[in-house]
Amino acid sequence: MKFFTVTAFSGAMGGSDSEEFMVEAGAGEDCVVISEDGSYASNIEVAKSYTDKVERRNSNLLLEEFPTPNIKTIDELAEFLGITDKSRLAKSRLFVVPSKIESKKDEYVLALVCGDDEVSETKLYNIFNGIRPGHPEELIEIAGADAGSIGPVDFKNKNIIIIADLKLQDADELVSGACKNDYHFKNIDLKRDVPSIIYEDIRTVKEGELTTDKKSKIRITRAIEVGHIFKLGTRYAEALGAKYLDENGKENVLVMGSYGIGIERIAAAYIEQNNDIDGIIWGGEIAPFQIHLICVNNKTGDIKKSADSLYKDLLKKGYEVLYDDRDDISPGVKFKDADLIGVPIQLVISEKNLKNDEIELKIRRNVQRDKIKYSDIFNRLPNYLENT
Repeated sequence: MKFFTVTAFSGAMGGSDSEEFMVEAGAGEDCVVISEDGSYASNIEVAKSYTDKVERRNSNLLLEEFPTPNIKTIDELAEFLGITDKSRLAKSRLFVVPSKIESKKDEYVLALVCGDDEVSETKLYNIFNGIRPGHPEELIEIAGADAGSIGPVDFKNKNIIIIADLKLQDADELVSGACKNDYHFKNIDLKRDVPSIIYEDIRTVKEGELTTDKKSKIRITRAIEVGHIFKLGTRYAEALGAKYLDENGKENVLVMGSYGIGIERIAAAYIEQNNDIDGIIWGGEIAPFQIHLICVNNKTGDIKKSADSLYKDLLKKGYEVLYDDRDDISPGVKFKDADLIGVPIQLVISEKNLKNDEIELKIRRNVQRDKIKYSDIFNRLPNYLENT
């Protein structure tokens, strides 16, 4: 299979050095990022790219609150202000970090990205374990405003961590919510007005951006995850007391890893990469059968007898054979079904071929058809199968 490895997210189990094995496919459930030169690949959840930071203008303009009636989205705000560049419209999203101690209050995280970017929840999860998006009914109580009017200045709740994407580092002349419904602030200077802010890579990358080394562009495609590995270290082994004795009789804690292979996913991904207009094209060890034996006309005694005999002989030789001996199906349907199922080699027993003491052999992958003498079939089969 044509596959590639991507940096990934370990999930709730934790761990490090997470890598997924991916097969590019239009039907894939994951979005992955691949550089044009093949030097970089990552799951979009944790992918990184190079983008220019929002330029600091050092204008020192005064913070100003202004009304924005019924403005809820970045697009509406940009239209209201009559601007096309959304990079200085700081999009705010509120998250909750539930406390694991009953007596301790939850923490809140306000994430800021440029208006034309999206927050990567997975990247946030890697920074704040257990984080979740704030529910709409929580926002007024936590921030003093509904979604669309929340921002980093004059935040109502002091138990807040404000984090911005690296593109916004020390940016000024920004516009964001005023933590009051239907109002925004302009001329926000993050360096001046939000002194406790922290900066991390928390945005989702976009098609056509550069890799972090600026040597190649990235593209985003869909893929099927067929395997996943990551390190767990000694975290669980220590908790379970899982130890072993080394050659010197000394106790050591087991070092653990997680390895997963999706058997069904591999089959699906293989089909995505090996098919044509007529159906599946199996090959090698993954093929469900090596040979598809087709008896064209079961109602003719000699044909049926020859097909039955060949079937038994193939099984005795150890071949995996799918035998189509249906007597109520036309030859055309049998051939269509054979192509749809896609077994590597098709052997056709027909009246015309038997008159010449021949069997028709079809290679499913390249549709090559050969006539082989009945007596020579077992000498020729190994070579055909080796090349499928």
